[in-house]
Amino acid sequence: MDISMKSTRLPMPQKPTVQELQEQA
Repeated sequence: MDISMKSTRLPMPQKPTVQELQEQA
């Protein structure tokens, strides 16, 4: 899932924002 990868990529466990989700899609 993108959310898991995102939280791992970010230095802090931040919830992915709508903009970031759209960029990934």
